[in-house]
Amino acid sequence: ERRELPPSRPPHRGVELSECRYNAQFAQPRHDKTTKGAPADEGKCTTGLPEDQCEDCRRNVTLSRGDVVTAHLTGCGKPWRCLRVKDRSMYAPLRAGPGWTHQRLCTELHGAWFGLRREAGEVLAGRGLVEADANLTGGFLTDVFGGYCRSTGFDGYVPLKFV
Repeated sequence: ERRELPPSRPPHRGVELSECRYNAQFAQPRHDKTTKGAPADEGKCTTGLPEDQCEDCRRNVTLSRGDVVTAHLTGCGKPWRCLRVKDRSMYAPLRAGPGWTHQRLCTELHGAWFGLRREAGEVLAGRGLVEADANLTGGFLTDVFGGYCRSTGFDGYVPLKFV
């Protein structure tokens, strides 16, 4: 996807990639009272793009369709923190219209991360570098965490066990 830069930015020598698909963070697209910036920025696009190009990634993107190429975990929290629902205030559903909510996108992103964690564990165990994950002890939100979390918080995470 190619978009024109705002006039205040210098001409570019490459292609600007969509923040919804590359390094996706599923962040709030417009400034409000809680985002950084002057009060005059309230309602404006956080990327500095014109109003007609200010895309809300939380509404328009799904991981299952393959819309996201790379993701940045900051907006959703680190998966190995094993966040419980109570800690997910940042995942509050969008109130306007149908579509993916921030919570559902973050849950799906965390599920994908734990899927990659499982694959990495299998490959490394096959090479004799870590113990196999055959007897996972994490029973906390297994639909999201895949058996890698025993409880909420860093201490709840079941890490790779190097041999």
